[in-house]
Amino acid sequence: MIGFKLPNDISAHQYFANLYGTDYETAKGITFRYLYGGLDDEARKIPFFQKVEEYTQSVHRGFVISGKLTTPLFKREIHFARIEGATEQKVFNYLLQALETEVNYMKMGQLWDALGEGLSRPILYTYDALLFDVHPIERDGVIRIVKDVMEGGGFPVRVYEGKNYGNLEVIP
Repeated sequence: MIGFKLPNDISAHQYFANLYGTDYETAKGITFRYLYGGLDDEARKIPFFQKVEEYTQSVHRGFVISGKLTTPLFKREIHFARIEGATEQKVFNYLLQALETEVNYMKMGQLWDALGEGLSRPILYTYDALLFDVHPIERDGVIRIVKDVMEGGGFPVRVYEGKNYGNLEVIP
């Protein structure tokens, strides 16, 4: 959205962890705070966040002028009256959440098609995760399909498995 190229060989959160000089989980919190809460002087020194701020201001200007926010992929219109207290940051947050939802919607359709008539199915979607009920004979194929579909477009994926939702372990 902002024209900044992140490395493909590591996750965005690891990229920022390296940049901040901190661990992955701490970096994730810092990055989300910057993206969803606004930038401080330290963030404004980082080229990625400079571009985020420019983009946020541009989106807000367009929103104020047109009276609506148009989502990037499905071109849905969110009208001015629907976003209470429409600050620059809040309008950007709406756009970011809409984009993520639209991308995930398309990815879920691709996964459904790729899984075909098999025995395994997606059963739960929560914010940034999909849960699958996977038949054991399809395990390796489902993992490959999920990684192929979800990583399309430059989105690194971590896959976990376990007997229940509270007992998941990452698959290397």
